[in-house]
Parts: sequence; structure tokens; C-alpha cells
Amino acid sequence: MKARLAMVGHRGWWRVPGLLLVLFFVVLPPSVMAEEEQQAASPAGYGSLAELIHLIGEDAAGEFVDFFTAGPVQVTPFAVLSEGMPRRLSFLGVTLADQMRAVINRVPESAAAGQRPPASQQMLWGWLQEIDGCLRVHISGRNSHGQWRSYVANVEMSAAVYRAMHTYVAYGQ
Repeated sequence: MKARLAMVGHRGWWRVPGLLLVLFFVVLPPSVMAEEEQQAASPAGYGSLAELIHLIGEDAAGEFVDFFTAGPVQVTPFAVLSEGMPRRLSFLGVTLADQMRAVINRVPESAAAGQRPPASQQMLWGWLQEIDGCLRVHISGRNSHGQWRSYVANVEMSAAVYRAMHTYVAYGQ
């Protein structure tokens, strides 16, 4: 009788790791999928070049909210910084500047009507830099009171972003 109990105990021991393995493989995939969905919903998880430009524009506009007075903000195209090369304008830099111009300068006319023109010119500029396969976007601004503010975004470089960053253009000539 003791021999039979010992065999049942021995056989039961193998069922526990088997049950744990089954639970591990059944429970783990949904949690991994939920984590991937959460990453895709974050600002760093963009699906296209247009979406990246929109996300950076909206994030930067959030940083500059209530910073500029109700008046025009001059936005210059973002130059590309790279080692050993002069600063050059790229398709991505011009497009980001255009997006920022549209987002920053969208002040309702009713809010701008009662305001005095700014004492000094308000400006926004930036530059793009490729660092270890990532795109670093640095945006700086100066308001009419002479105050400065900056915003930096780092995003993973995709093939479309790389092409847009390295497509150089002649702008304003």
C-alpha cells in the first residue's frame, strides 16, 4: 500500500509543473498583447510620417500653450544638424515648421482682436538631429516678453522618416 501511495505522489508531482506551464502559456500571450497595444497608443508609436508630424506638432503646441501672446509667431524651417556638414533644410524640417506654424498661430480672432500687437517679434525655430537611429527634434521659442522655452522630442527613426530627413530642399530662395 505504501508503494502505491509513493507512486501516486510521484505522478502527482509531474502534474503541477505541467499545469503551471499550461497556465503560463495561456495567460502570458494576452498580457503581452495588451502591453504591445499600449505601446502603439503612445506618442512614440506612430504609424506614418504624417502621423509623426501631427503628434510632434500637437505635443510641442501643448508645451507652448499660453506662452505666446495673441499675435503672429514667425516660424523658421527646422535645419538638420549632422557631423561635418553645414546646417541644411530637409523635407521633414520644412514640413514640421509648417505644421508648427499652423498649430501655434491658430488663435481665435475674437481672442486676438482685443490684444495689442506684441512689442517684439515672437519666434519659433528648431533643428533635427539623428542620434543612434533615433530622430531628435529640438524646438525653441521666444515670446514678445523676451522669455524663452524649449521642447525636445526623441522618436525612433523609420525608413520614411529617414528619407524625409535626408531629402534636402532649397527653401525661400
